[in-house]
Amino acid sequence: LYYHQHNTTDILQKKITFFLESIRTRFHVRTNLFDEHFIQRVTSISGVSEIQVRELFTEIGRLQHYITTHDNDLKKLEQLMWEFNQNSKR
Repeated sequence: LYYHQHNTTDILQKKITFFLESIRTRFHVRTNLFDEHFIQRVTSISGVSEIQVRELFTEIGRLQHYITTHDNDLKKLEQLMWEFNQNSKR
């Protein structure tokens, strides 16, 4: 439905919400603050490189505060999430 209405911002917010819930469930970490401790913990547990983890959560943090987003934002976020999930050992 959101794709048909071309509502990128709603799609992004729902994807972020779902992904963060997945992180909370899989890694048992809080996702309300993407600080240095959080980045190190997710890196350690997931086995994904720190650079990749940092890029993903920097992008999520950036997009969470946008009122309007574009297709390129959605594509980039989807790619980063996909890469994280592919490389994660959990």
